Amino acid sequence: MRTKVVRSVEHLKTLCTKDEKEFHLILNGGMFSRKYVQWDEECGTFRVTNCIDDSVEDLDPGQIMNPRMTNIGEGIKLGAFWMVQ
Repeated sequence: MRTKVVRSVEHLKTLCTKDEKEFHLILNGGMFSRKYVQWDEECGTFRVTNCIDDSVEDLDPGQIMNPRMTNIGEGIKLGAFWMVQ
C-alpha cells in the first residue's frame, strides 16, 4: 500500500478533486480512523464519510481545520493524515 501525506488544506483539495479518495488518520497514541473525502469545488466543501459509523459531513476548508468539528485538521498539522494510493 502506497500513501501520500496531506500537507495542507490546499494539498487536500488537489488530492481529492474528481473522485472520492480513501484517507487514514492516526492520532492519540495510535487510534486509527479511515475516511473517504471528496472536494466539491462548486460548493467549496469537502464531503467526508467516516467509516467508523458511516456518518457523512460536508465541511468547508475552515471547518475541516477546526478541532471542534473534526480531527482531520489536527492530523494534517501533525503529518498523521494521508491518502491511500
